[in-house]
Amino acid sequence: MNRLEARIGALFGYGHTVLFGRARAGLAAVLDAVGARGKPVIFPSNIFPAVVAAIAAAGARPVAAPVSPISGLADDERLADAMAAEPVPGIVMPTHLYGLWAAYPRCRAAGWFVLENDTLCAAALRDGRRRAMGDALLVSFNHVKTIEAGIGGAVLTDAPVLAAELARLAESWPPLSADDEAVEEHLTLARRHLRALGRGHLAEHLLEVDAAHTRHSLPENGRERIAAAMDMAPAAIARRWERIRLWEEALARFSEELCAPAAELSVPWRLTLRLRRPERRDPLAARLRAAGFDAGTNFPPLAQGFPAILPRQPDAERWGQAVLNLWLSDDYDAARISAAAAVVQDFFEKVAT
Repeated sequence: MNRLEARIGALFGYGHTVLFGRARAGLAAVLDAVGARGKPVIFPSNIFPAVVAAIAAAGARPVAAPVSPISGLADDERLADAMAAEPVPGIVMPTHLYGLWAAYPRCRAAGWFVLENDTLCAAALRDGRRRAMGDALLVSFNHVKTIEAGIGGAVLTDAPVLAAELARLAESWPPLSADDEAVEEHLTLARRHLRALGRGHLAEHLLEVDAAHTRHSLPENGRERIAAAMDMAPAAIARRWERIRLWEEALARFSEELCAPAAELSVPWRLTLRLRRPERRDPLAARLRAAGFDAGTNFPPLAQGFPAILPRQPDAERWGQAVLNLWLSDDYDAARISAAAAVVQDFFEKVAT
């Protein structure tokens, strides 16, 4: 194993690491390698749409599990219930969304292949102790990730036979190209525009295009970019923790209206909050944006984009209607965070009258 792969594996406590052009390629490779065709793949109902595309590319059957309306996670109980409802075992994907970490003992004990999804490094070693529990672990190094190289993904495992098969698949696939990145950008914009037009369900017709652009190896320059991003990640994480502290102090008086998710924040990505009254989320986000502050409202539940293959999930809809993400980037210093908090205060004062 090369030095970069060993370094990534050591971050999480795994013995083997295989790199891919993107994390979704790693997901497709795992499904190919374990013979997932026709089998259920269970994942959170509010995850990134590319997950569905990778599952479709592997010929597996996507199954969206309910998520908690107060954490946004498909927790251990919900995943285990979804597994129990399936007539045959398959692949289950516990996912540490938003940098939140949770344990999944029932998933581990159920006899399914466990592919842990940790694009934000929430399950990295802590005090030398391994926190990851999957048969394999999926990591992303793309844009807006904890290790932000703008390219690449990896699958980690302790199984040498699986690692060898994943490496064989990666070597057989073409490297990710600028054309592939352009397709991804167009797909993202198309989904965004369709949602804005109230026609998000039409994005389901893009699945074939998305699936066709799933399997890619890592270009040679991607290795240097990932290594550089790993060098910068500890300092970037420390700065985000400081901004979390500044945001929490600035917004403390609104804690009854803006609630933290009911799960452990392991690695900061955004300040993710849940509005106690979801009907106030969109007006508040609009006020913040109009004042020049970034305010994210999360991916809608996948069933809204794939209504023919995924059932509606009311809890995911409740979470999607309530969640607000605030930025932790370097341009949010104490003064800018204080100014954003003033906008929040003005908003709540006016809606209370």
